[in-house]
Amino acid sequence: IGSKRRQRVASGRKAGNIMASPDAENPEQLAQPEEVNNEVEVMKEKAGCRCCPRTRQGWLICGCSTCVCVLGVLILIVAIVVGNMGGNGITELPSETRVDTQEGVDPTNAMRITWLPGCGEGNKTDEEIDACGGSCFNSSFISQIESFYASNGFRMVNFSSRAGPEGQDVVQIQAWWIPPAPGINLGAGTPPRVVVSHGTNQNQNKFETQIAGFLLASAGFGVLLPSLRDHGYSGSSSHGLFSWGWDYPYDILGAWDYAKEDPHGILGGPTDQVGVMGFSMGGFTAMNAFGMEPAIPAVWADAPVFSVKDILLQEMRAQGGPLGDLGIEFAWRFANSEVELHYNHPAGVLPNGPDVNRKVYIVQNSEDETVPTSQQDKLIELLEAYPQKYTLSGYWLTSAVCNEDKHRILHLMFPSKYRERLCLFWTDVFGLSQDRCTDGSLVKIAGR
Repeated sequence: IGSKRRQRVASGRKAGNIMASPDAENPEQLAQPEEVNNEVEVMKEKAGCRCCPRTRQGWLICGCSTCVCVLGVLILIVAIVVGNMGGNGITELPSETRVDTQEGVDPTNAMRITWLPGCGEGNKTDEEIDACGGSCFNSSFISQIESFYASNGFRMVNFSSRAGPEGQDVVQIQAWWIPPAPGINLGAGTPPRVVVSHGTNQNQNKFETQIAGFLLASAGFGVLLPSLRDHGYSGSSSHGLFSWGWDYPYDILGAWDYAKEDPHGILGGPTDQVGVMGFSMGGFTAMNAFGMEPAIPAVWADAPVFSVKDILLQEMRAQGGPLGDLGIEFAWRFANSEVELHYNHPAGVLPNGPDVNRKVYIVQNSEDETVPTSQQDKLIELLEAYPQKYTLSGYWLTSAVCNEDKHRILHLMFPSKYRERLCLFWTDVFGLSQDRCTDGSLVKIAGR
């Protein structure tokens, strides 16, 4: 049978040069080549297929289009991979968050043990501090902080974070309570208090908050130095992520509640005069708490982050150049897959504040590349858009480099100037006499 069919097909081709199906028994079923081609083209047209060329030029066009499509897919894949890496990086909890919390470390020795710009982690002698501190800081300043705390009567306190509206974990927060220096009378009644929020890779035993505690307390203010959840001595979250605006503000609000109400009778009694302060990510957190709680009278923010997404894009550009721009939206999706980093953020919470002209002070190093001045520009622009809500009491912008570090180091390099500004700002906020801030009666800071 197969042989007869092949003979019929062969004879048909010879006779009329026609194409036929091997099963064609009826000549009427045979079609002319042009008719077949036309039908195929019509089918292609209906299917939207125009990349089946019959000419060399057509093949070239089709090949280029395919290359563009493949390149687009590859770029998309790279953007997704870069986005995944960036998104995971911004929420990965750094390993340093609980460093310097081993037994025996407290404010009397933490500054000598913790990492400092130019100086490594671990206990350091005066000679080693003078050598690694260089022109930025010296052992006299470090020793003065330790001596101040040794006679200060500090103690560890604990309290719960505030409950969040979306099921954020309520965790136990640990904090150092630093009483105000004795003999300083800024006004009648209970001395005002300030809650200080640390930044990334920091906790209550690291230099950011330890220096701030000394500067504030030596100027007559009570100070609460908490560690955020998953940091220092504080409790752990269920997600184990670096969670930014999702739940950190509730830790600072829990600290503010504790400092205000003094439920254990440790701080000297309740008071309404409690402000907040923060560094870097802690500035972002303090600013969020300030926007969320209308009873907080003022906030001091040193190198505060305004937008986590901006910082993420900056890091991605630094690592991948233009790929950062391609991957940022994927990165932001990955970063927010478990917790919402901007659940609370300055642009979202500050516009909702009360119309009572609350005071804000911003500190920024113009050399800072970790949190650039563009972040403060955006924050100031937002504050100025609500003059009935906020007053920018001061913006200290200066240039400094501390052993190649440019981020949140002004209170380490210029502690006397920093304390004077702190004293003037907070006494103004709380309606107290400012004479002591500038008349030289405060203890002189060693080595500065």
